Amino acid sequence: MPSVNFIRLTDVEPLIKARWAAKQPFSLVRIGDGELSILNHPKTSSERMQFVLRRAMADRPYSDEEVRSIRAGMIQAINSADLVGMHDSYESNDLCLVYEDTITDAGLDWMTACHQAVHIYLQSAGVLDRLLRIAKRVTLVSGRDTLAQFQAAYPHITANQHLIPVERQYKVDGDDMSQQHYPDVYERMKQALTPDGPCHLYLVGAGLLGKEYCSIIKARGGFALDIGSICDYWANVPTREGKRAIVDGKAALAGESRWPAIFLGAEPDVDGIAKTPHRGMLRPLEITARPS
Repeated sequence: MPSVNFIRLTDVEPLIKARWAAKQPFSLVRIGDGELSILNHPKTSSERMQFVLRRAMADRPYSDEEVRSIRAGMIQAINSADLVGMHDSYESNDLCLVYEDTITDAGLDWMTACHQAVHIYLQSAGVLDRLLRIAKRVTLVSGRDTLAQFQAAYPHITANQHLIPVERQYKVDGDDMSQQHYPDVYERMKQALTPDGPCHLYLVGAGLLGKEYCSIIKARGGFALDIGSICDYWANVPTREGKRAIVDGKAALAGESRWPAIFLGAEPDVDGIAKTPHRGMLRPLEITARPS
């Protein structure tokens, strides 16, 4: 039976702080419904697979060979991660359910895990801000150009960014979609990720391929956090607010969110998550056998 050691979100900060203080390379990655569809290949239907890849990247057919390659990189990234944000066997969304055979069939090893929305918690509760207050070197990896805003919020940090194509389903007017994230930008990114050491923090919001980027960063001695859609919120593009988030190519809810303290520079709300409709993310998680 696969072994998943779930920790509470409130235990994530001590883990990150300990690894940072010890100057140890680190990787946090997250698995959502899209990643699960890829991990479940070849059981995932062709229609679902194409939908997942086309909404995230270029709107073109993806070959089985490409799916296998993306899946292999994702499995390697999860197995090498120090912490995996994931759903469990009691998730209300069927596309996000994880059972024992989900992990076994994907060839995943023993892992330490927490709730998939750990990135929301890190930002809202001030965990990420506290880390950034002591960080000196940061690289942003996302489709949103937030470097100037980030430097204004954290002027003591030497920062740079690698821009990638945004997820197609969340593009807004003006986003450059001329390049394909996979394989073109992906191949360049694998060469560009060159951390200066374990205290070189990478904040990654790169969708499906971002998991592998985090793995590469850790393997090369860096400290990588998969913060996903936090990069969107920092750019005032609140992508996780439902169908009203982006309307006719514009961020219809810019500056608004159901999540507390989610925007760049916001005052952290330590107990904010417990006040939201999504406080269920604080519950204990468990992986069980698939119901017969």
